[in-house]
Amino acid sequence: MTAKEKQAAQLTTVCILALGTVLFGVWFSRLFSPPELGLSAHAEAPVLTFEDLLDAIEWVESKGDATAIGDFGAAVGSFQIHKIFVDDVNRIMRLNHTDKYSDGPVQYDYMDRQRRASSRWMVRTYLKYYGGTFEEMARKVNGGPTGHKKESTKEYWLTVKARMDEQLKVKVVNDNPRNATTD
Repeated sequence: MTAKEKQAAQLTTVCILALGTVLFGVWFSRLFSPPELGLSAHAEAPVLTFEDLLDAIEWVESKGDATAIGDFGAAVGSFQIHKIFVDDVNRIMRLNHTDKYSDGPVQYDYMDRQRRASSRWMVRTYLKYYGGTFEEMARKVNGGPTGHKKESTKEYWLTVKARMDEQLKVKVVNDNPRNATTD
């Protein structure tokens, strides 16, 4: 074995040992983490769901106020829905000949915008139809089916994302066993 080959073999051995040490350290720290941190080898990080996205959008739009009116009377309800949005949701539901994307009524009327549950089903139907990432879906609620491509909806997404980040912090705190109450 030449000197260069020996040096390469030694370097490889050192790298493998260093990687093993790091991996062992990560495993050991997770296995024996202090309980006050609420961590364990089996803890799963909280994740945000589609329902959390809907909650964040509703909060950004009206803080959950079903009687909210905006855009000079054009946007109504907790999700600040315009008539054209209701029309599009009804079109989506007619296209599918079923209530494939929603468990709500077969067709919505404009008064349904003032009903929190109906508004939520409309937004759910709309977003499940148009799809996308959480960012794309939030931007579509704000800017229509192609809203995710509009520069004007970026700020809206950042506001929704900030709300979702707050929701995630609450989930982390609520999932911490140290915060559990005993009766």
